[in-house]
Amino acid sequence: MAVVDGEEKLLYSAGNPERKLYARSSMKPIQAVPVVETGAVDFFQFSDADLSLCCASHSGEPMHTDRALAILKSLGLEEEALQCGTLIPRWQETYYKLDHPVQQRILQTVNEICDYPSEEIEIGMDGCGVPVHGLPLQALAHGYTKMTKPEEMGWAETRVKAVKRVSDAKIAAPEMVGGTGRFCTDFIKAGKGRFFGKAGAEAVYCIGDKETGIGIALKIEDGNGRAMYPAAVEVLRQLSLIDDKQTEELMNYYRPKLRNARDEVIGELNPVFTLSAGS
Repeated sequence: MAVVDGEEKLLYSAGNPERKLYARSSMKPIQAVPVVETGAVDFFQFSDADLSLCCASHSGEPMHTDRALAILKSLGLEEEALQCGTLIPRWQETYYKLDHPVQQRILQTVNEICDYPSEEIEIGMDGCGVPVHGLPLQALAHGYTKMTKPEEMGWAETRVKAVKRVSDAKIAAPEMVGGTGRFCTDFIKAGKGRFFGKAGAEAVYCIGDKETGIGIALKIEDGNGRAMYPAAVEVLRQLSLIDDKQTEELMNYYRPKLRNARDEVIGELNPVFTLSAGS
């Protein structure tokens, strides 16, 4: 776990903050930045909900699939153009390949926002068939830090506006990021405009705090997602970033009940760790 400020200073950690990992879907908010920078969002008149969906790992509810179909329609395409079922994206033939200009633009954006050299970013293949980016937890947390206060990062105005638009869209339409009964959605709602967050497969979670400018990245070592949300809420509590009322709103994720085959409560998960001050 790594907690970083806007100057890339490691404030707190648990475990190894330099551990390299594939960010998986927690990278989507950063990957969505070029959608704004290239002018695609304005050209196709994307709403906040449309842009929020670009950052999503959603539940496939009607509100998600209807919006995805509406986006396709605005592009002059039909569902068949996806050629993908529920996971493997093959729209427009080769855009998912690393050497495609889309993926190269994404790699450059990850490099610039996370301040991590492109040549040191490890490239893997995600379950849905697109490249994933491997970098240290601390660099990933720094990327989320920079997205909290883009106007202070010394970026070009186009980058500042694009980053702000992505984070604001997630906050404006949190239901698109996850869905009903999903942590990402309920967490953003509980933050009331302060936080944005995104889960990644194999138990990765990242958070940006617009008020303090802090970025947080965590990874459960064995990839078991059931420990991810309790840990995310606990780190926010240890940093005094959420209050008791917000904790209560997220209690089903913070202290999830364990049930047996008879649906009887037999226990609960409890996060047990203490953040250490960084150096």
